[in-house]
Amino acid sequence: MTEPAVTAAAPDTAAETSPLPPGPRPWGLALSGGGIRSATFCFGVLVALARRGALLRFGLLSTVSGGGFIGAMLGKLFHDAGGTPDGAARVQAALAQADQRWFSWWLRTNGNYLFARGMRDIATAAAVMLRNLIALHIELALLALVLAGTLALFNLGVWWAADQLWDPVVAAGHGDPVQRLLRRLPTTLPTLWLALPPLALLAAACLCAYWALPRRIDADTAIGGGLAWACALVGAACLVVFRADLVSVAAGGLGLSRTLVAAALAMALVWVLGIPLAWWLRWRADGATGQADDRLLDLAEDRVRNRITRWLGSLLRLGLLVAGIGLLDRLAWFMAFELQALVSAGALLLLLAALLRVVLPALGGSSGAAPAWLGSRLVMMAHAAGLLLTLVLAAWWMALSYRLIFQPVFPVGALEPRFWAGAVVALLFVGGALLFLLGTGHHVAFANLSSLHRFYRARLVRGWLGASNAQRFPVGQDGQAPPQAHGLAQRPPEPSAGYRLRAEVDDVHPDDDLSLRDYRPQAGGGPLHLINVCLNHTVRGKGPFNADRKGQGLTLAPGGWMRIGARPWERIRPEVDGLTLGSWTAISGAAFSPGLGSMTRSGIAALAMFAGVRLGYWWDQLRPRDGGTTWPLLVKSRLLLNELVGRFRGDQGRFWFLSDGGHFENT
Repeated sequence: MTEPAVTAAAPDTAAETSPLPPGPRPWGLALSGGGIRSATFCFGVLVALARRGALLRFGLLSTVSGGGFIGAMLGKLFHDAGGTPDGAARVQAALAQADQRWFSWWLRTNGNYLFARGMRDIATAAAVMLRNLIALHIELALLALVLAGTLALFNLGVWWAADQLWDPVVAAGHGDPVQRLLRRLPTTLPTLWLALPPLALLAAACLCAYWALPRRIDADTAIGGGLAWACALVGAACLVVFRADLVSVAAGGLGLSRTLVAAALAMALVWVLGIPLAWWLRWRADGATGQADDRLLDLAEDRVRNRITRWLGSLLRLGLLVAGIGLLDRLAWFMAFELQALVSAGALLLLLAALLRVVLPALGGSSGAAPAWLGSRLVMMAHAAGLLLTLVLAAWWMALSYRLIFQPVFPVGALEPRFWAGAVVALLFVGGALLFLLGTGHHVAFANLSSLHRFYRARLVRGWLGASNAQRFPVGQDGQAPPQAHGLAQRPPEPSAGYRLRAEVDDVHPDDDLSLRDYRPQAGGGPLHLINVCLNHTVRGKGPFNADRKGQGLTLAPGGWMRIGARPWERIRPEVDGLTLGSWTAISGAAFSPGLGSMTRSGIAALAMFAGVRLGYWWDQLRPRDGGTTWPLLVKSRLLLNELVGRFRGDQGRFWFLSDGGHFENT
């Protein structure tokens, strides 16, 4: 078998459709993930290949996660060697003698720079994490305050209406079951649950419409459907108009209860609503189909039934949402006025968040510390714990608001509740929080600044890409060694003797990193470097969607190329931030974040947010230039909420959430 020659990349032209080198299919080398352990192992593989003169046979280098640490360093060595004669040969020779070279000394010395070391370093890392965590929780608390104020206004409105309805009844000396229920609402059921009966009525009407749907509208079906609707309407009218007499007859003669009469009324009412809905949908379908054959009529009927089924699903989801928010409302009320240790509960939640900060990374990494059977159970337990913690933490913030909002409503010694006083406080809560969120909603960079991406990227770039930066190493004793050769140059057995680094690992140096658009390792005779990341996708949209993967493979190539799955290669648009080699390497190694590919769960996403363990990255596909592009409303808050619940739209939206490539594919 003949081995393909490694050629330099062609210049950028509009006619380019792929970054891959022309000619026969090249040899490819895949460096898998696993953090620093994987990077160290892959470094040994590269050294072994170089010692056998085989490193330059590879035309492609595909990396993910930890394999990308060393892959990016190698690619940058080739990139920097592109302007020197025999640069690729010198890189291979240096790798073959890695123990005697400066870049190897740097990796051995600073490979663990990703982890804090020493009291000063630990304090700096803790300050960064605490700064981001506090800012993130303030944003989430403001969203909770908006929800608390809105629910409080709804509660006050319903209670005021109940109070107005109750007074005339009390004065008349008699009561009514509905009004007694309204009177007990503040201390029994969540007020928001009053929306559940109307939702149930709509769902029942859709259910009736599904079964009442005619195959086609003709004379026979028109007569039958009209008679059925008329009977339902007459029955409903009788139950409403003659309710007292019917109840007396039912109770005296048949032994039936009021509940059964109410159930009959509800049944008649849903059919009165469902039959016209079915006929209206059938009429619209017939208008679109016309006088068609049976096959088209069957297809139209299936489409209508599918639409009704989707409506039922939406109403079910809305009902669950209303029930959940109502439960949250009741829990907040309990914590505000019935629980006597609200401050202690907050301290316990803070302690739990600190504990999660230590435990959570073990669930998302590739360390394999836990066996498979235990890992799957831990994931489900973490998911359930995350949902519970979300409910409790939101209720705690709302409870603080409720104490301030509802205390003026029920002052000690007052005979009548002062609903207006609580409404004023609630409006201040909602208005103040909304003004802040609206005023800062365009600051989408907060979603990435409040995560650990920048911290992780900075340490990865200095610790690994810094090994390829010639400007970090001391000049030769003669002071004349060309800068491009310093990382590859030989070092003395004791580099500390008589040498001083021009930039320590703690120092920021501009030559450590470079833009992906400028990155060209293949131009220096090295392999074309492919960087693999996971484009998280958990919400079904118009494009392809894999419900099991919950993500798509996104591959980046030098020169600013990208490819989603098996789609054609395309260049990253000029108006989009192409990011740097170090940024893409950090994203490819973002082992734990709210988006975990197939492991994405809303509960785990919430735990990651509350604990501040967020390494993922929001990539904006429509970055505004010169302030000419308007920002979506509350975009910053929406991005944070999407992370909180693990809701990602893949490439269907403007913002793509990216994480560890191992969340989709390990090589």
